[in-house]
Amino acid sequence: MTKPRVGRPPKCWCDSCTAKREKIRGRVRKYRKGRLDSRIVVDGRLVAPVPPEKHGRASTYTNWGCRCQPCTEAQTSTFEATRRERFKRRQLVNGRLVATGNVQHGLATTYVNWGCRCLDCCRGMSNYHYQQRRRVA
Repeated sequence: MTKPRVGRPPKCWCDSCTAKREKIRGRVRKYRKGRLDSRIVVDGRLVAPVPPEKHGRASTYTNWGCRCQPCTEAQTSTFEATRRERFKRRQLVNGRLVATGNVQHGLATTYVNWGCRCLDCCRGMSNYHYQQRRRVA
């Protein structure tokens, strides 16, 4: 039995394959937790104990959870560049810019990160704002 997934080939959900995936996920979680626990506070920021030449990379920000200024700036610039590329791929459909490719429409994240303005994504963003207002009240 397989479940449909956006942008990836279907996975096998038999008990054997699911158990293997969970075993790997457990090891990854444990390894990542060790990385995150090893961070130290420097000038109010959590910094990973990696060699200086590894700082200033988006991968150190993501994989080690380093929040030093150079890693934060690298992550920001990488994310902005990715977002600009996504925005370039939008197409005009019925007077609206619509994200193309393997994108799940109807979500606030697709509206924000992909710049999709199809009716479904606009509704998704509207629902997100509605939920946020209800949480505050």
